[in-house]
Amino acid sequence: MTLNPATIWHDVECGAYAADLPLWEELAERSDGPVLELGCGTGRVALHLARRGHTVIGLDRDPELIEALALRASDLDPSGVGRKSDAPGGISVKGIVGDARDFELDEPVSLVLAPTHLLQLLPDAAQRRECLRCIAAALRPGGLLAASIIESMPEPDGAAPPLSDVREVDGWV
Repeated sequence: MTLNPATIWHDVECGAYAADLPLWEELAERSDGPVLELGCGTGRVALHLARRGHTVIGLDRDPELIEALALRASDLDPSGVGRKSDAPGGISVKGIVGDARDFELDEPVSLVLAPTHLLQLLPDAAQRRECLRCIAAALRPGGLLAASIIESMPEPDGAAPPLSDVREVDGWV
């Protein structure tokens, strides 16, 4: 797979973060049906859940990130090891190019995830309402929305910030 700049940036910025994965996994285990991840990027959460047997729909407005998600999903088996994209029981991930403030799904989902404080990244209350309207329309009766929210950023303590994730591509770091 050839990585484009958007994919590389997304992977460096978000790819190694895993602290939230146990929570999303627990919620998916309790849900009774497909999971929708808003702002799925290259598939950090979507692929994690799909490897564990969940049907996942990933929504992102960047077509290059959705393309990377689709390629990665086609290359993985349920255990995340090896390549068997046409094997029975392979992972189930569908990528959709779309905006979290204006989307419709063909079928309802039982769980909508909004990781990495996606709702807070929307510029204003009106856009958050539009996103929530779309989420409500996408959920099955009794479905659940789970969103990460940052209450406040910690004050700097004078220490150097942690190093960013690093990745090497074609000899470039």
